Amino acid sequence: MFHIFVKGIDAPKNVIEDVSLAFAELTLSGDPMEERILETIDKAKFCDSMSFYDRNGAKAALVVYHRPNETINLKR
Repeated sequence: MFHIFVKGIDAPKNVIEDVSLAFAELTLSGDPMEERILETIDKAKFCDSMSFYDRNGAKAALVVYHRPNETINLKR
């Protein structure tokens, strides 16, 4: 589910501020959802747990998929 928070109003305490760092901490398995995220957002192709071709827009979606109980700041 997608929630929008306004700074200072019901804002969560633990927010992921750096999507790139959060993404770098992930280990991808190549499961069907990861492949679908990559293909749908970036027309990317999964290679292995450490690499895939063209990952620019899919990083945030993959972080959301793997860390669903955390809030991510997508302000950028």
